[in-house]
Amino acid sequence: MVQANRTIPTRAAHAPIQSVGSFGARHKPDPANAGMTVAACLQLPPLDRGEILSGRSGINREVQWVHVVDHSDPEDSLSPGELLLTSGIALSQDHSLQGDIFQIMQRQNSAALVIALGRYMRDVPPDMLRASDACGIPIIGLPWEVNFGDITRAVLAPLLHSHVHSLERSEELGRKLLDLVLHGGGIAELCERIAGTLGCPVAVFSADGSLRGASQGGQALAHETRGQFAASLAALDHARSCPRQLVLNNRLLGLAMPLATQGQDWMILGGLKASLPRWEQLIAGTASAAAALLVRREEAARATKPLALSERLLNVLERKAAMNAHLIRELGLLANEPCCLLIVEPRGELQPDISQTVGVGLARQFGVRAMVQQNNRLVYILQGRLGRQGRTKPWAERLAGALAEAGRACRLAITRSDLPLSDLGQGFSEACETLRLGRVLRPRADVLYTAQVVMLARMARNLTEDVPASEVSPAIVKLEEQDRSLHGSLVETLECLLDAEGNVSLAARQLGVHRHTLLYRLGRICEILGIEFDSVSRLELRLELMARRLANA
Repeated sequence: MVQANRTIPTRAAHAPIQSVGSFGARHKPDPANAGMTVAACLQLPPLDRGEILSGRSGINREVQWVHVVDHSDPEDSLSPGELLLTSGIALSQDHSLQGDIFQIMQRQNSAALVIALGRYMRDVPPDMLRASDACGIPIIGLPWEVNFGDITRAVLAPLLHSHVHSLERSEELGRKLLDLVLHGGGIAELCERIAGTLGCPVAVFSADGSLRGASQGGQALAHETRGQFAASLAALDHARSCPRQLVLNNRLLGLAMPLATQGQDWMILGGLKASLPRWEQLIAGTASAAAALLVRREEAARATKPLALSERLLNVLERKAAMNAHLIRELGLLANEPCCLLIVEPRGELQPDISQTVGVGLARQFGVRAMVQQNNRLVYILQGRLGRQGRTKPWAERLAGALAEAGRACRLAITRSDLPLSDLGQGFSEACETLRLGRVLRPRADVLYTAQVVMLARMARNLTEDVPASEVSPAIVKLEEQDRSLHGSLVETLECLLDAEGNVSLAARQLGVHRHTLLYRLGRICEILGIEFDSVSRLELRLELMARRLANA
């Protein structure tokens, strides 16, 4: 018998984008640009001589390249979407590799395993067949005389043709999007165009979760997620330019693509499958670049347009800028009197009657000098009759109770009542931080006071000035030392697990690791700290992490 030529083809230079669940139904993609599947490869000579031995549930896995593997440590050399070819020389001699190969392929998102049966492996071991079925990765048995070079040419020819076609279509769409940008098209029009091309909902959001523009299906995302969406975006790292999984309420919504804008905006692509074909990768990259241009153009136009009074007040609050005498007079504020700043944040969607109810109540108790809406929040500046200590506490709790009884549950964040107008921006920042931390520390509380957050921050700073870090956050310091010595990520794992409220599956998806990997890390954390990961220890670890962050800040 003549031995077949086992030439190893050059590996692909690209890796597919990892996608996630949808926030709307996706249309059927264009078959001409759909990735080649394992089933389609088996229709090509000489692969049509192969037989599926197990893992039939994975015959629709996508194939993006061909890779010959005949050594015992293949994991670092694999890329997603590869059809692996092997003569079985390593598998036949390494029984541990027989048990591990499908876990490796699952982690690397390989397409299928083709084994040339004959010289080194006459039959596939039953354990491998069972592992293949469990992972849904097909094993394809092939006669020994079939040449791997013929397989490589048969599979790569249509793949390369598809890539060339994708480049041509991407260039054509790029010209259309550039024409849209140059001729005054808007973000919504761009999203509609991309949605029609990719067959999925598309939306563009600012960093605070406000909707800049969306396709028809993408508009449902902003309505559905309400105020929770901003927190989900904030959890993503905009500095990394690659697309990210967007998770909300344990559900994967789609791909979040960072835009090259000053405000750290995002384009969300929903309804995508596990990995994007090359064509869709190119479209997504082109679309994000065009969206960034439109966002920057809108920001420039807004900067040159005169701002309304409410917008000028909001700019002062958000930028912690000084309030000039002209703005003070326009708002009707008393320059020499202290004030109190109140933020009302609905637990659901902001309704008009919330503003009416709060406004009437405030007018009875205090002098409401100014009110402005910031996204899903109402911000009030109060002056007059604020002198008595503790006056705001019972009244604010009564207001929160009245709103809850009316079916309009809200969180209230209140600054101190002797706040100078010059410190209004700082008070606004502290109130926003109080709301943010309140969602974690006191999620059921309706009234929160900035003094609590300020006190915690000052305590953390004072502790770190006089006391070693090992006494402020001993558990976190232990884990940081372990991470430094072993180049690990235990602190990151603990932080993600606490943010996920102990949900191991959700935290694993956010970290991009297997659930078993996360459980192993959690076991190491408990072993190092000598604790059980119960509700009490979670609270202590959360407080240590918070004190450490505040101290570092």
